[in-house]
Amino acid sequence: MVVRIDRNTIRKNPRAGSRSTTVFGNQRISFSVEGGIPDFLRKNPLVEIMTEWDNGCDGLFINDTPIKELIELKEPYKWKYDVEKDTQTFYHEPLAEYIYEYENPLIECGNCKQLIAVDDIEYDIDDDGNSLQECPKCNSYWTFDVLEYEKIEDVLKEQNKL
Repeated sequence: MVVRIDRNTIRKNPRAGSRSTTVFGNQRISFSVEGGIPDFLRKNPLVEIMTEWDNGCDGLFINDTPIKELIELKEPYKWKYDVEKDTQTFYHEPLAEYIYEYENPLIECGNCKQLIAVDDIEYDIDDDGNSLQECPKCNSYWTFDVLEYEKIEDVLKEQNKL
């Protein structure tokens, strides 16, 4: 069985050819308050006070969002905060020129005879590292027709875009 590319999903990849992807990781917002420690800081479960001293404290926002009360603090309090954002860059093969999705046809399990969406077929790895197709209904292995996935190059030729 050939799983076809959904023609309505084909579009140019704005990042085509890129060899790296940077993603945001954790964000950490720390703060410092002078002039005492306001009660709302002690009572708020989204605030962790790390260090206290006679006239203030240092702490972290648990949910990474400064709370409104801290931003609106007035005299005698003085406060500041610092935002740190972690990023991670992944290096990979050049990204494809087109982005697309495959259709999700139904295929019959040769064992239980139920129709299963191709996307719902489960895959497992045996002890030798081989990939195994598994029916999500009856848990039988290799009971589906062999799946072939249509190639984007063939679709683009068909549409005269190559």
